[in-house]
Amino acid sequence: MKEVLFFDGAFVLPQEAKVAVTDIGLIRGYAIFDFLRVQNHVPLFVEDYIARFMRSAELMRLPLAYSAEDLKGLIVELVARNGYSFAGIRLVLSGGISPDNFSVKSGGSLAIIEKVYSPVASEVYQMGAQIISRDYVRSFPEIKTTHYAFAINVLQGLANPAIEELLYTHEGFITECSRSNIFLIKNGVLITPHASILWGVTRKYTLKVAQNILPVEERPVRYAELLQADEVFITSTTKKLLPVVKVDEHSIGNGRPGPLSQQIMAAFDQEERRYTEAFMPNSLSE
Repeated sequence: MKEVLFFDGAFVLPQEAKVAVTDIGLIRGYAIFDFLRVQNHVPLFVEDYIARFMRSAELMRLPLAYSAEDLKGLIVELVARNGYSFAGIRLVLSGGISPDNFSVKSGGSLAIIEKVYSPVASEVYQMGAQIISRDYVRSFPEIKTTHYAFAINVLQGLANPAIEELLYTHEGFITECSRSNIFLIKNGVLITPHASILWGVTRKYTLKVAQNILPVEERPVRYAELLQADEVFITSTTKKLLPVVKVDEHSIGNGRPGPLSQQIMAAFDQEERRYTEAFMPNSLSE
């Protein structure tokens, strides 16, 4: 069976999907995307990802000719056609062909792509990850645009391949990482930034399960406070909950993944299992 994707109204082979070179998504980077995981043939938390994708399209003023029900149906069909038990699904909406290479006049191309990917190695979860910081404010942080030039440029230039993520800071405060949200634990309290961030789906469910384990605070977080944390972890679709043991040149806590982080990770895994067991392909939850 050959891998297929959905592109502009049809399921096609990858080589059959073509975007115009005059698409404003290519020329100006005016496009959005979202990404979710498939586990045991189930697109995890698909309703949340669709809602965020549609919200990104609205905020970017990109026409989207599909309803939430349409998108879920297409994703479910794509999973069935490709038959992957474990994979990632990427939704991409471009700005379309622009008459002046700057304005958005018509709907662009919608692609839904499923690919098998390599998860973070298990030893990184066991030993903890390293991240580095840079002063940067992302444009439209609440929108999942395709513009990642700054992060890619910085990470490509690093000599240390062990660096997992780039942390954004500004005026002494942290916001998020290039592809993940960030949490810290101090004195038994879970703390995470609440402004100028992408509202991560994994972040949402982390907060849901964590409130049954320890107090939670969503508020401004200073970089100096992060360095004094007992535990730190990042969350994303592909990383789930990944412990962080080093930020720049500073070790976090005792330099190993902490017990509360691991407890929250276990609770998140249980939340995933509950969703998988209750998944209904033909309905959308509120």
